[in-house]
This record gives sequence, C-alpha cells and structure tokens, in this order.
Amino acid sequence: MSSKGYRFGLLSLGCLLVMSLWLTGCNTELARARKLAGNKDYQTAILYYEKALKRDAENLEALKEAADIYCEKIKQMSPCFEKSSKLYRRFPKDPTITKWYKDSLWIFARNLYIQQLLGKSSKYLRRYLKIDKNNGKVFYMLADAKFRMNRKPPRKDDVLKEAIGEFHNAIKNTKKTDTILSTFDSKKKNILQWEAYMKIGTIYDMWIKDKFLAWRKELAKKAAAKAQKAAKEAKKKRRRRRRRRRRRRKEKKEEPPKFPVNEKHFSNAVAAYKAASKVGQPNKYKRTLPFVQIALFYAQFKGNNQEAI
Repeated sequence: MSSKGYRFGLLSLGCLLVMSLWLTGCNTELARARKLAGNKDYQTAILYYEKALKRDAENLEALKEAADIYCEKIKQMSPCFEKSSKLYRRFPKDPTITKWYKDSLWIFARNLYIQQLLGKSSKYLRRYLKIDKNNGKVFYMLADAKFRMNRKPPRKDDVLKEAIGEFHNAIKNTKKTDTILSTFDSKKKNILQWEAYMKIGTIYDMWIKDKFLAWRKELAKKAAAKAQKAAKEAKKKRRRRRRRRRRRRKEKKEEPPKFPVNEKHFSNAVAAYKAASKVGQPNKYKRTLPFVQIALFYAQFKGNNQEAI
C-alpha cells in the first residue's frame, strides 16, 4: 500500500471513530435523560436532553421528549415555544405538538403585547390566527396594537381601518363578560368588548378631529386675511364718526360657519359609544365615559349644545 493510501485509510478510520464516539455520547446522554425523567427528576433530565440536542440538533426523539417536559411537566413556556416551534414546522398535523405550540405561542405573544412590544407581538398574533381563526382576544390585541401605533400623526388610515375590522371580530368572538390583561397585574383586567367599542369610537373621533382642526386653521387664516384687508381700507377712507355709527347699525351679524362633519364617521362613532354603554362595566368612571364622549361630539362637531346637554 502506498503512503498516500495508508494516510487516507487512517483519516477515514479516525473520522469513523469520532462519529461513533459522538453518537455513543449522544445516546448515553439520551438514556440518562430518559432514566431521570422516569424517576420524575425533570430538572436534571432536561440538562441531559439539552446536551443530547447540542450534540445532535436533528434528534427528533430528544426534541419531542424535551418539549414534553418543558410544556407539560415543568411548564417553562419560553423553551417550550422554542422546541414546539421546531416540531410544528415538521409535524403541523400532530395534535399534541399543535397544542404545545399553540399554548406557548399564545403566552409568548401576550407577554410581548403586555410589555408594549407591539410590532413584535403583532407578528406572533398573526401567526396564532393561522391556527385559531376565531380567537376574539387575539383579534383584540392585534387591533389594539395597530390602534396604539397609529394614535399620533402621521397616521396610517388603512391600518386603522383594518383595526376597526379586527375590533369587530373581537366583539363577535367574545362574550360581554370576557376580560383582557393590559399589564402583568392580574387584578387590572379590562372588559374586552367595552374597550373594543370605545376604541372604534376613538378612531372615528381621531379622523373627524383631524378634519376639524384643519377646518379651524383655515377659518383662522381667512379671518386674519379679512381683518388685514379691513385695516387697509380703514386707513384709506376717513369717515365721520356719525356715519360710522350708522353703518354699524345697518351691518348684520354673520352666523358662525358650521363644521361640515363627515356624517358617516359621526354616526359610526356615536353608535360605537352607545354600544359600549350597554356592556356591563364595574368601573364607575368608565360607565359614564361613553355618554361624555357622545355629548362632546354633539357640542364640538355639530354645535348642538341642547343635544349635548
């Protein structure tokens, strides 16, 4: 045998030896992990499962057994989500894996939402809706994320329209007594449908207010131009005081201009606030808030103080 052939043979033998040792180590760690899991020593077992997966990340048996411990036995949802995500990509029709993935995905997305990481949470909430298309709480959180990210100008009106549709889906797929968390404090639960109706009304309010502020700005601009023109004319023409008084008597008072409110937006907002008032609300302040909003709408945008009162 030539020296080159001899070297190649030694190299091949070395590679086979390393591979066999690697696999033996992996199998030994997996066997230890299973023995510990059988004795219900899950915390130690998971350490050996992780070692086995570090040696061979594609070991599906180790991955499934580790996911079972994380998701079912010790309830650690972050590693449960990591493991079940990998399994779900391969076995999307397996009911057990789907349950692990769904439960951990919900907690992961909800926690991001509570931490106000709205962009990230939206990504996982949309992923959740592919599994459960009728989850009202997910619809609400997705809509609320869009609403909160577009409260300040420049607003994306198309995104806010999507939010309105998702708020309606949230209302459709929940009960009037269902609550939603806004913080990690379990005592601070909001009535979901009340919040959804109020936020629908607020979106229409924002759109009307944008037009209202632009209209008032235009009125102020016209009034300033008119006053400037009158001042120039007064300088050119000097008349007697008596004639000025007579002229003032003849002048008619002009009626203040009325804001051309978008009737569809106005009626949709009022309808949303009225619907919110019919949802049971334990918070005394929140009970009266829909009526306050309707009153402000009539006073500010319609100029109808009697209806507002």
